[in-house]
Amino acid sequence: MVECAARDEPSHDMPETDDWWTVFTDGSSATKNLGDGVVVIALECFRAYYSIQFCFKVSNNEAGYEALLCGLRLAAGMNATKLRVKCDSKLVVGHVSREFEAKDERMKKYRDAIVELLKSFIAYTMEQIPRAENAEADILSKLSSETPKHIRRMANVEELAESSIHAFPVAMICAQPRDWTDDIVAFLEDGVLPDDATKAKLVRTRAPGYTFEGGKLYKQADK
Repeated sequence: MVECAARDEPSHDMPETDDWWTVFTDGSSATKNLGDGVVVIALECFRAYYSIQFCFKVSNNEAGYEALLCGLRLAAGMNATKLRVKCDSKLVVGHVSREFEAKDERMKKYRDAIVELLKSFIAYTMEQIPRAENAEADILSKLSSETPKHIRRMANVEELAESSIHAFPVAMICAQPRDWTDDIVAFLEDGVLPDDATKAKLVRTRAPGYTFEGGKLYKQADK
């Protein structure tokens, strides 16, 4: 497992709090099912499902990297600050942790892109898990008519036209991020939702658990 805090040195004594998000990723380069599956679990256990379909040829290792890049971008875009990453690719986790050397140039570019994206988070952990523990992401990577209806109905399906290491710069330019609580306040005060459909759904799910009084946001006690 890889554990890092403050975007810097690995740490093995990170406190457990309730403000951690979780991302499960799975990449598949099977001939009939060419895609990635990503599950983002936000605060209050809100789940977002993503199925990424490749429009280009990828190796199994590249598929694993594309899945992880997608998951990190989604979490960063939803303003996650602390992230647990669960990935079933031992090679990808090994490259990022430097346990394994990335000898291939493409793998180096993917690894560097991942490392750069991880700087978006205050703290993160990354763990390689068995595929059996990654069932939802695995199903999403092979989305078809046989996929359970509740996942098909909720999945956001996107097509990736080209490799992320060509389509996106390695370095991210990060302005001061808008905190997720700002979106909650905007909704409670003015009924305003984010333009992004996933963020809007997340705000609707979270908002009933909060009140805004005297310029401060309060989380309601569980009943």
